[in-house]
Amino acid sequence: MGGSLLKNEAKLHDFCKELGEVMARHLVLVVPGGGAFADLVRKIDERLRLKPLTSHLMALLAMEQYGLLLADLIPNVRVIARLSDLDDRSALLLPYVEVREDHQLPPSWSVTSDAIAARIAERLGISKLLLVKDVEGVVEEGKLLEEVEASKLMKARESCIDTYTPVILIRSRITCYVLSGLVKGNLQRFMEGLPVRCTRIIPE
Repeated sequence: MGGSLLKNEAKLHDFCKELGEVMARHLVLVVPGGGAFADLVRKIDERLRLKPLTSHLMALLAMEQYGLLLADLIPNVRVIARLSDLDDRSALLLPYVEVREDHQLPPSWSVTSDAIAARIAERLGISKLLLVKDVEGVVEEGKLLEEVEASKLMKARESCIDTYTPVILIRSRITCYVLSGLVKGNLQRFMEGLPVRCTRIIPE
């Protein structure tokens, strides 16, 4: 769940309510983004030139803070800090403890919450990943792409996902969808298999 939704408080509240309803009906694991919390870490890193591992861990803590915020807004959400705590119920993962020990994720700004969510999906053997953002999907020359190959995004100069996410998608054959959380009912329709404006990223 992208931290970009934090820029629109009313939409964030609406989406969190919708997400709570979806989590009650479907098995979902939510991984928080970093949002303004991670943006602050990035600015500090640019000014002080921190060691990559230091800024990486600080960015993970930024995700943790956004996760705590979401836990306050999503009705009846179950919060976990370890993947071993997963069961047959939906949950929100506070990622710091789990991800700091994962050496498959290089300490770099090319690894954002997108890649972390993809890596968690990889570890759990999940074949579908949904990235909820403040955009409708991947755009090329002003046009929304309904489908795009992950390998193409690895070479893109600008994209709404980081450059490391496609690496994980390809090696683990994960299909990824990018969807706007600003459109009310979008998530519900997607989970029910109804048509929505989004981008499907295929692991090719």
